[in-house]
Amino acid sequence: MLYYESPEALVSWHEDIKTVVIEWKGFASRDKYQVPLNKSLDLLITHQATKSIANTLKFSAISPADQQWFSNVWFPKATEAGLKYMALITPEKVVARSILKRLDTELVGSYTTANFNSMEEAIQWLSSSSR
Repeated sequence: MLYYESPEALVSWHEDIKTVVIEWKGFASRDKYQVPLNKSLDLLITHQATKSIANTLKFSAISPADQQWFSNVWFPKATEAGLKYMALITPEKVVARSILKRLDTELVGSYTTANFNSMEEAIQWLSSSSR
């Protein structure tokens, strides 16, 4: 079910596996980066979800300020809301892969993350993950 759409991202609810899905379409900065993430947080809270897929295949670089906001603001709120499993679709762009890898090492919390080459692999992994 589509929840939010912008030129930068789609945010939806995958009912079959009770998962929030955010699909990035390319570069996004500031509000255009933060709004889709906050919409995904709304879905996490509304559905009391523990799982999320970030399709970052088309993702691009993000500013250091947005990286810091993700680590210090969004992620703590998401884990407080119950996020336990994050599946990431590996970005095509090397710079985006590097940024996401660095962010993952900075995040603190009791969650499990895994990287995949396709949405199908991510869905399969989350289907077998505990609620």
